[in-house]
Amino acid sequence: MTVQQNDSIMLSVFIANGDHHEVELTDPDGESIIAKAAWDRGREYTAFFQTRKVGTYRLECAVHRPSMSAEIVVLPR
Repeated sequence: MTVQQNDSIMLSVFIANGDHHEVELTDPDGESIIAKAAWDRGREYTAFFQTRKVGTYRLECAVHRPSMSAEIVVLPR
């Protein structure tokens, strides 16, 4: 996904596979935006954040990386 700097984001994820996931979202400097948390199958998780920095934000599951990951690319406004 590509967005612009300072956009407000609502991230909604439904976990369909795997029993347990340790998920974290980090900003381009590696700082935690969504702290590492347990996400379990059959549940939906929603988080809100603002893209303050230009670069690539990474959503990763520590248990299933690199296959369970996503990137949000933030472009300058």
